[in-house]
Amino acid sequence: MSDNKITIMPAQMKAIAKYEDTFAAFMGPDGSGSYNFEFCGEYKMTLEDLYTAVVNMLEKNPTVEEFGNCWYYPLTEYCYSFGLEEYCEFDDDDDIEQEDEDEIEDDPDFESGDAESPDRVRFLPLKDNDMFAEVWIGLEDIWSMEEEDAHLKDIPQLEIYRENMRVFLDNRNKPVEEREFTDTQKQDFIELFQDDDSMKNMTDTEIRLCRKFTDELCAKDSLSALRIKGYGCYGGNRIYPCDWKTSRDCIMRLYELTDDPVFANTLGYIYYYGRCTDGEPEYDKAFGMFSVAAANGMHEGMYKLADMYYHGYACRKSPGTANSLYRIVYEDCYRQMLEGHVGGSFTDAALRMGNVYLKGIDENTDPVRAFTFYLQAEQISKLRSARSDFFGNTTVAIGISKAKAEARSLIDGEFFKDYLSMKQPWIFGELVKEGYRADITFVDREDGPIRVRISRLPYPGSEWIKPVLITIPEIEYCDVTTELELEAYNLVTSFNIKSQTPVRYDYCEWNYTENRFDFFFNDVLAGWIACDEYRINRPLGKTGEGKNLRFVSVAFKKGGRTYDYLCDIEDISIGDKVIVPGYNGDTEVEVLDVYIKHESDLGIPLERYKKVIAKA
Repeated sequence: MSDNKITIMPAQMKAIAKYEDTFAAFMGPDGSGSYNFEFCGEYKMTLEDLYTAVVNMLEKNPTVEEFGNCWYYPLTEYCYSFGLEEYCEFDDDDDIEQEDEDEIEDDPDFESGDAESPDRVRFLPLKDNDMFAEVWIGLEDIWSMEEEDAHLKDIPQLEIYRENMRVFLDNRNKPVEEREFTDTQKQDFIELFQDDDSMKNMTDTEIRLCRKFTDELCAKDSLSALRIKGYGCYGGNRIYPCDWKTSRDCIMRLYELTDDPVFANTLGYIYYYGRCTDGEPEYDKAFGMFSVAAANGMHEGMYKLADMYYHGYACRKSPGTANSLYRIVYEDCYRQMLEGHVGGSFTDAALRMGNVYLKGIDENTDPVRAFTFYLQAEQISKLRSARSDFFGNTTVAIGISKAKAEARSLIDGEFFKDYLSMKQPWIFGELVKEGYRADITFVDREDGPIRVRISRLPYPGSEWIKPVLITIPEIEYCDVTTELELEAYNLVTSFNIKSQTPVRYDYCEWNYTENRFDFFFNDVLAGWIACDEYRINRPLGKTGEGKNLRFVSVAFKKGGRTYDYLCDIEDISIGDKVIVPGYNGDTEVEVLDVYIKHESDLGIPLERYKKVIAKA
């Protein structure tokens, strides 16, 4: 390599910036020459230069290696001479700086308008620097991630960058809502606002742009746009008001384009509840769509199909078929729930299994078994609600509560107890199933019985512990847990109760000769426990303690789903009109039901409920 500096004049810098020339002219044809350049002055590379450069790249069609070695990399090395330092973002150690996300959002060049302004727009290139940075970073990805012998013209992203810049330059002086954007930019923008949390933070201008872009892309059969509009109109959100027919049409188009059973399942719900026919169900269409969903293993489709077989909607009434489908869904969801998927369909499956025994669906009625399943549905519903504030969880929780109360009313009052007494606790064996090990810890209290805590341990080399679902209807207990505590009366054991070291075992059995539990670890007897009585106490908060809360149920459209609101207004009755907060602002609706509920019996946290604003 030569140590002599090569001087590059401003006119040559401008030509390089536009890719009319490259550094290869100064380094040799293969780009292996010296990078020892001296610039006679500085040249501020503009967005117009970058656009011309990309146009020339597509025309000259170099390889990625030629583009990187002879243009992109030298420019980053001499970024200050070309005014590129803010895009290259190299610090003293040549590491890319990682800006704090909050600092980016506070940057006035990052968004249009004041940070608190309803006209603020994020995630669209509205300034030259925004567009330049987006393309420059994209060019770096091409250089670092594409094959060296690939030609630039064969990389689709480069043509996207060219079109994005062309449209930007043609519209840069227009107000944001009058500007044109490319389909790629529209697509990227709307995909950032697909969930409830992101919609909550949208500004008024972002909402209008998102709606405009989505409508335009729907006309071009964009799957993302059809999904946003279809599910937005399904009940309504900040972007779209409730419009069941539009929702149906968008989701039907999605189904036609993708053959995805998820969309068939959604259509099934629209038809089942008569969303587009003023509440008159379209059972024939619903049956067909739920059949598609069920055939593809979708739990929602399977239990809705079971509902139809139970009632005989659009099919021959078949309680046996309904029972079989309910059980298939329950068992599959039970397995998934224990694997950590509490956000799935287990709540709905357990609710329907409760109905099997409450209503006698191809089974003898058994309110205790029904109550047991309702306890499971209630518990998992609470866990699901804790992870998601989806407002529809409220409707499910209310349905479970009503079913549970009905089953409870059919059970002899003496069935329910303050504690469950047992001689041979099954929990000892339950926690070491499937090859798990468990620890037993003793807590010896002077003022009461000895407490025995059994805790499942993870497999060796793993941190995760598969929980068990423990349901004890007598004390209204249900929990997904890896441990349980018992009270032991007159306990006698070979273990040292005073020791702080837990007792470990991987197998246990009831010794009928000695009337005791024997515990083994690695096939060796670790010790035994004998006890007159074990107890599991009723958990606190299961007897209706807490405030009485008044609720009303309303629907925003005839035949539509019902929603429950807290109501502090005493003179509200069924049939009254009230004002409630909805997706599209304060809305007048009719009261369909009024009821009282204990705070401890709520299916979701109290703060998740919205309140009635006023009587209309």
